[in-house]
Amino acid sequence: MTSIRGDSGRRDELSRLHDAAWRRIAEPGTWLAGAERCAIVSEVRRADECALCAERKAALSPFAVDGTHDSGGVLRGELVDVVHRVATDPGRLSKKWYDAVIDAGVADTHYVEAVGITVRVVCIDSYCRAIGDPLRPPPEPVAGEPSRERPNAEPGVAWVPMVELPSLPNVGRALSLAPTENAAMQKLVQAQYVPVDKVRDFRFEPGRSLSRPQIELVAARVSALNECLY
Repeated sequence: MTSIRGDSGRRDELSRLHDAAWRRIAEPGTWLAGAERCAIVSEVRRADECALCAERKAALSPFAVDGTHDSGGVLRGELVDVVHRVATDPGRLSKKWYDAVIDAGVADTHYVEAVGITVRVVCIDSYCRAIGDPLRPPPEPVAGEPSRERPNAEPGVAWVPMVELPSLPNVGRALSLAPTENAAMQKLVQAQYVPVDKVRDFRFEPGRSLSRPQIELVAARVSALNECLY
């Protein structure tokens, strides 16, 4: 089996795609401006050293520990909590917690976009750490206003309203309140996994160093370690 480092062409291609995804974070999204989106990058990385996050991670229940996150002060506290929890302890989030976030004044649209950015940063940073590359510098915000165009989403199986997109699995549809973030995530999924429309086609081979069964084995193991519902 070819190692990640040995497959230099594929690695270069993935790095270019990560570069594009990183630049896109700095641009205005559907609901958040570039400065807010870049602040999420900083909060994801700050969460690694956050004393409150560490205490909650070690607790029997993260909801038994109160406190204030180590924060850069750009984002409102409730949104900082979303970013830190998703980055450090996503397996123990609950619907009750989500409802409390919304009741505190965080719009479901902003929640979805923040989660999407958080996942993208964790994904790209984890790749850099895995291959021994330095983390990308925080992006510089791009001026402009979010589009603020809410799609016709309806309540469904997720905590958040979703758009009916038959071609996407529910884990993809869960980001559909923030179309720009959803599109960016689908590109990242295709680059690192398989095209979204091929997820259920286990005969599909993406032509990489790992065969499809090997890809699925790694994906399943990582999901188990991350306590992923899926």
